[in-house]
Amino acid sequence: MKAITAELTKGRYPVGVRTTAMKADMRIEVHQNLGRISVRSVAGHIHMRAAGKIFELPTGRVLVLDRAVSHDVEALVDSAFFAHGCAP
Repeated sequence: MKAITAELTKGRYPVGVRTTAMKADMRIEVHQNLGRISVRSVAGHIHMRAAGKIFELPTGRVLVLDRAVSHDVEALVDSAFFAHGCAP
């Protein structure tokens, strides 16, 4: 997995942006974020498991998760996504 992380500040609220590229069948194990996040698939097709459900994210689809929701990510094909997060 290759990831590039950039931290931005908008007003007084820190906003983090991460771009992640994954090879087919690669997986990011279960983890959680302190703040809310949005994930936008920009290439390929990923699955995210969260709150007991599987979410399909083909290119262009967006998923928003509340604070501290455990989730994992699996690339079905070579894929890339943006993850935007806010401090709690």
